[in-house]
Amino acid sequence: MLEVRRHNFGWDVASAVLHALLFLLLATFTPVRKLVLPDREPSPPAAERLSADAIERLDAKLADARLRELQRLLDDLQTVLNDMEVVRDQLQQDFDDVVLDLASGAKDEFRKAAEEVRQIQREALAKQDTAAKSVERLGEALKRDLEQSHPEVRELNERLSWHEFGDIAASQSAAQNALDSLRTAAAFSGFGKVAETAAALRDAQIAAARVQTAEAEEILAPARKTAGFDWDLRNLKGLESAAAREHENAARGRENAEKRAAEMDRRAAEAREAVERKKQAARDADSAAMRERQAQAREAQKKVLDAMERLDAAIDADVAETKPHVTDEEIPSELAVRDLSGLTLSEAYEMARQIEEAVTETYREVAAASTALEQRLPLEEAELLTDVAKPVREDIDADLLDGRARTAEELAAQKEARYDAVREAENMVDASVAMLDEALRIAGAGGTDRLREAGARGHGLRWLRRGDLAGRDRKARSERFIALSGLAGQLERAAAENGAVRAKDMTALTRGAHGRAEPVPSGGRDTPAERGSDEPVVRADGAGTGEDLLPGNVLSFDEASGGRPGAWMYLNSWWIIGPFPNPERVNLVRKFPPESVVDLDAAYQGADGPVRWQFVQARSGTGRDELARRAEVSPPGSPEYTIWYGWTQLLVDRACDVWLAAGSDDRSDVWVNGMKVWASGNELKQWRIGEGFRKIHLEEGANEILVRVENGHWYCGFSLCVSPYDVPPPL
Repeated sequence: MLEVRRHNFGWDVASAVLHALLFLLLATFTPVRKLVLPDREPSPPAAERLSADAIERLDAKLADARLRELQRLLDDLQTVLNDMEVVRDQLQQDFDDVVLDLASGAKDEFRKAAEEVRQIQREALAKQDTAAKSVERLGEALKRDLEQSHPEVRELNERLSWHEFGDIAASQSAAQNALDSLRTAAAFSGFGKVAETAAALRDAQIAAARVQTAEAEEILAPARKTAGFDWDLRNLKGLESAAAREHENAARGRENAEKRAAEMDRRAAEAREAVERKKQAARDADSAAMRERQAQAREAQKKVLDAMERLDAAIDADVAETKPHVTDEEIPSELAVRDLSGLTLSEAYEMARQIEEAVTETYREVAAASTALEQRLPLEEAELLTDVAKPVREDIDADLLDGRARTAEELAAQKEARYDAVREAENMVDASVAMLDEALRIAGAGGTDRLREAGARGHGLRWLRRGDLAGRDRKARSERFIALSGLAGQLERAAAENGAVRAKDMTALTRGAHGRAEPVPSGGRDTPAERGSDEPVVRADGAGTGEDLLPGNVLSFDEASGGRPGAWMYLNSWWIIGPFPNPERVNLVRKFPPESVVDLDAAYQGADGPVRWQFVQARSGTGRDELARRAEVSPPGSPEYTIWYGWTQLLVDRACDVWLAAGSDDRSDVWVNGMKVWASGNELKQWRIGEGFRKIHLEEGANEILVRVENGHWYCGFSLCVSPYDVPPPL
């Protein structure tokens, strides 16, 4: 039986009241309160509703807050400046120690180098004697009937132009470079007289090479005037035969034959004049003068060889004189320890710019000391060749920073200006810390992470003293840098282009010798490593049967990677910066900022104003005309006599050895993980994809690659291709 109960409304009301009271108690006296009734901060009144005095008081509080932020950043910058000065002093002390350690055996090295120069000069003389015989034969051939002797004239002209005179020039250039290396080594070790004598002999060698070049041009001029004589002669005989046929046709009354015969006669006359001009050029050749010119070129070279006795005397007599670059007393710069309290906002911002400039200049001195140690250059010479990043910072109106706002519009403008000042100062600190990080790595002291672990000041960096970096005795540090400079010299020689040996195996030099430095964080810009998932993956196919040439920045040995098998991969994605000035090629050895620190957000002073990094990709064309050049990377606009840099990352999923193919228009250098692996010759030239090959070692992960390319005339471009196979297919 269904029972129906009467609803009790009184109980419902009482229950609701009790639950409401319980909820209020929980919301008021327990942590639930923060979930149910979060605290509300009173919102500041809108500036539009404030009086002028209230706006001014609010503006003063905001300015004080920003000033405290700037003062904290100034403290960080002073710490970085002090630490950078400590690194510089330590490296300059290392330089002095290395110079002293090497000076004892320097003279034996000088004598050995001088003998090597002599051997090269003797080879140049022997090549000149060989060329003299060809010059004599050429003169005799020009005097004979050119119709019979022209094949010999052509063969001798090509032999002299492309081989014998070229071989002489190569030997003279090698002698010049050897003398310059000797000069540098002597100056590095403090042997001033030896350096001065080697420089004079180098200049004399350059002059002798110029004599040879000028005389060679005069010697070959008559033969070059006969170029194409065979074709001209065949053309003449053909036209004469055609004219004869047309005259026969005219005699038979053929229509228009006389007109055609006249045209053939005219063309045959022009061809006859061309043949006669070349015959006359051959007859005008003065074979005796040709022989005399080559004899004069040889005599100029012989004088340089004889003058080498002066170098022997200088080596025997000279005594090393070295001046220490660092004193024992450790005194921080005034800017690093200046009391910066009491500054206005505009003064604090300007002081931040000054300290950053001082950090940058000190880092330039660090980089110069590193270059001097690696290449065994005099420190002063290295400083002249070294340039580093000098970021372009925003100018901010001092009135906006220091003024007092009394209207809402003024308050908004001043808030924005002060925010910009703090943001820019933070960028200064980030850039300065990045430079310090690289400086510490150069000095063999790790990076700034090590300093942050013991952090006790500002940004977490410790206020260093010189003894904090030594880490070992002076002798041990000196031996380390001597070993590094020896390795750098080996890398430099192995990287250099050699026309006779286009492919070189550098794996032994590059394996285990990486001095990798991470690039400066790129403020939201994706590096190729960060863009790895977007880059096409090229897979190393064990059979080597993949496509000949594929684009990418990711090389995988994993079959599951999904990559396309390829025999060669051209590096496709790059960051490019330039142009930097190189008028008349005067800056071929100058180091511009990207060779010191890669900061993808930095702006540097270029040839025509500030320049920034730009993302570009290789041509990657698929049309018939583009297949041969699809690997080429072209800077966006390339004025003549300028220098450009390209930076990228090559990602590999395991450590490996690969072949690197380099090509450029015009001169180029390539560094992989901080080591130079390619340096083309100094001549202006066209791009070709397989200009030179180097086998190198890559580390697992991201491998940093920097390219420097020069534009001489018209056009500029470069390419880098990699292959993981021991014997890759030809490009």
